Amino acid sequence: ASLGRDFAGAQQVNLAQSDKPGVVYTHVANMVQDRVNQEADNPRAKYHNIAKKLIGNIKRKTVKQTVMTSVYGVTFIGAREQIYKQLKGKEFLDDEKDAYEASYLVALTTLDCIKDLFSGAHDIKKWLIQCAGLIANSQNPVSWITPLGLPVVQPYSCLLYTSPSPRDS
Repeated sequence: ASLGRDFAGAQQVNLAQSDKPGVVYTHVANMVQDRVNQEADNPRAKYHNIAKKLIGNIKRKTVKQTVMTSVYGVTFIGAREQIYKQLKGKEFLDDEKDAYEASYLVALTTLDCIKDLFSGAHDIKKWLIQCAGLIANSQNPVSWITPLGLPVVQPYSCLLYTSPSPRDS
């Protein structure tokens, strides 16, 4: 939040002054619930039916693990699995198919809400991923000197596939 200068996100993680302490998990859950409610209000929406079942049912616990692991690069599949564990067996969902569809919608929405709340940090993360790809493709090691004066060399590289020569057969 601070590196990306995301003021709203900084308030939610208590890095910026606010009238009351921020609780990022609750804030994201509320953001997700608002978007799910919009989906439920639109009969033409792709996830309208499952969104109706989720009205009032997105709790802090539903999104907490995904919010926590988002900074470590949780994938959509990982987020969906985390949320599925929270939704599976809930009385407002009829069966496993509902739980899967609900987890899909909530994971997608949760990751979008995190991206919106921490947009600057998200842009920095995308840039770092691009840099890492360029460095790996350059076949040059990453190196620097630590504040203690210790040299660090990390030889990241892309492995190139070569087909076996006829002699190897």
